Amino acid sequence: MASTAMRIGEALILVGGILIIVFALIGSLGSIALSDFLRGVPRAYAFGSGLALGIGLLVNLVAGVIAIIGSRRAYSLIWAVVLLIVGLFVGGWGGLLVLIGAIIAIVARYV
Repeated sequence: MASTAMRIGEALILVGGILIIVFALIGSLGSIALSDFLRGVPRAYAFGSGLALGIGLLVNLVAGVIAIIGSRRAYSLIWAVVLLIVGLFVGGWGGLLVLIGAIIAIVARYV
């Protein structure tokens, strides 16, 4: 039973990590399309919004990679806590799946 629950947790974390990366890439395409609308905005404001979008993209990509790498190591308490933080920090559907998968992995490990 515990190994089945652990596999379910790992699968949820893996799918969540993939969703985080896919949604980050889709969001970056949206920010590229948005840059055409920022032509009339003064450069200081356009730079700030572009920088915020770029940092958000980078954070989501790193979080997705961490979730994918950590999906096989979710049995460890340290990795489970890291994945819980990633799930809480990123949010969205992918973050929710990572969060639920990490909780399932922790419960399966210690019950």
